[in-house]
Amino acid sequence: MIRLAVYGLLLAFFADMLRKAVMVRADSFVLPILALCIWLAVLIVRRWRHLHRRLTRRRTGFIRPRSFPAQRKRDTR
Repeated sequence: MIRLAVYGLLLAFFADMLRKAVMVRADSFVLPILALCIWLAVLIVRRWRHLHRRLTRRRTGFIRPRSFPAQRKRDTR
């Protein structure tokens, strides 16, 4: 969770730096900062997906009892 917050703060910082570089037409800084912002966005999405998968509970509401008949592997016609 802390890593996700740090990535978000870094993205906000570098996005503001990118905005200022575009405003003053510092073209040599725009592409590297843009690449860094995209990389941080990818890290945020990957970390969020990992945490979301870990924190959501497993769907184990119904577990088939042993007394049920076995399911067929494919439909017979």
